[in-house]
Amino acid sequence: MNRVPLKIKMLHPEALLPTRATSGSAGFDLYTIEDVELKPIPGGTTVRTGIAVELPPGYEIQVRGRSGLAFRDDIIIHFGTIDQDYRGEIRLRLWNLGAKPKWIKRGERVAQMIVKKTEEVCLIETSELERSERGSGGFGHTGR
Repeated sequence: MNRVPLKIKMLHPEALLPTRATSGSAGFDLYTIEDVELKPIPGGTTVRTGIAVELPPGYEIQVRGRSGLAFRDDIIIHFGTIDQDYRGEIRLRLWNLGAKPKWIKRGERVAQMIVKKTEEVCLIETSELERSERGSGGFGHTGR
């Protein structure tokens, strides 16, 4: 297995290094460095992780929610991409779908990051596209 180097800079004394819950986990858990109250929607809350990363060329990080937080606490996270050339702090945007305010505590796992390979793409403008079985069928066109 090829191991991709990912440099992590700790920006805050409370920051925790991302961890994998199990050896088979696809992602690394991200932790918050602060206690934050999440009020019910509308409006979201930005949460700090206290870390920055340096990805090698040809890679990105996809930030995703943790299923337990969503199922247990009705808290969801904005899916995001961290580009290879971004060097700032990883910040997360969370929403509380519940009816009452909830607290995220310092040191709590709030999201996961998945390191993914990217490909160089060459865009080609055209006036025609090849036909496909789906065609231009959009949302819900295949039924339930």
